Formats: sequence, C-alpha cells, structure tokens
Amino acid sequence: RRVHGYYSFKSPRPFKNRDFVLQRMWLQTKNYYAIFNHSVFHKQRPEQKGFIRAISYLTGYLLIPTGKTSCKLYYVTQSDPRGSLPPWICNAASRYLAPTVVKRLRKAAAKYPKWKSQHNPMYRPWINPEQFAELKALNWDDILERPDIDLKHCIDESAAAQPECNFGENEANESQGSSALDY
Repeated sequence: RRVHGYYSFKSPRPFKNRDFVLQRMWLQTKNYYAIFNHSVFHKQRPEQKGFIRAISYLTGYLLIPTGKTSCKLYYVTQSDPRGSLPPWICNAASRYLAPTVVKRLRKAAAKYPKWKSQHNPMYRPWINPEQFAELKALNWDDILERPDIDLKHCIDESAAAQPECNFGENEANESQGSSALDY
C-alpha cells in the first residue's frame, strides 16, 4: 500500500524549519513489517512559507517480531536537510536524531494498545485497505516528474555558532517538536 504524507518539524534555533512531502509504503509478511518512504514533489503541496523543503532519499523501519509483544526494530534514513549547515549541527543531529526517534517509538508503542482501545479501535487501514477510502487522498496524477523547487538554491545557515553546551537529548526532542500529517 502507498500513501502520500506531509511532515514538518521545528529546527533548533537559529536554523530554519524543515518539511517533507513523502510517498510512504508498507509491507506486512508473516516474518516482518516494513515501512519506507521517499520524497516526491506534488502539485498540491508546494513549498511552504517558513520552511525549507528537505528531501528523504530513503527512510524506513523494519520490524521483526521476536515474541508476542516484542520485536527488533531497524531504522535507516538518508535525507538531505538542504541548505548549508555547519558540520557541528549535522554531527549532533546524526548522534541524537535516530536514537530519539527510536525512543519515542518505543514509548508510543508501549502506550498504543490502551490508546487504540479508546480511539476508533476498528479503524486499521494497514490491515483493512478498504478503510483508506475514508482518507482524503492526494491525486497520483499530480506527482511531478521534476522538482517544483530549486534544488540548487542553498540557504546558508553555516555561520551559526555552536552552543557552549553539548547538543543534548532535550535539543533533539525540541527539533522534533511538531509534526503534521495530511493525506
């Protein structure tokens, strides 16, 4: 199954916020679950004011069940935040972003059964694809063959000074502060 999504997140000061338009797909087999995405350019989702359109070349999760209530989780991402960022922020992000994503997923997964029992428990489009008809879909014909953004245009954020304190988990959590999903 494939769907489109729009995601945005706040970047730590003084950097600009980023957003993505993604095509997400998943596969469930008896041995694993795979969820992957990559960026697409779409007529209904042009660049948003106040955001730099980042690019996901490939981002995904592979979940392999190890028991009735446990699994191994593999997370991979190759993304381009675009812009000219200083090396220290790229290094800090790679050290903290993936572990933060995994920690949040683990925390959310632990709470999910109780939450789902109280929030439309029969709505499971990943199991019942016919339920996707309820979502407002983006038109597949509106996917652009070429980017609708200038990929060579580079916003220079490289002069940002590294803070005296270490870029820690709190900052990584703030960088993931808001997200929006729109099908």
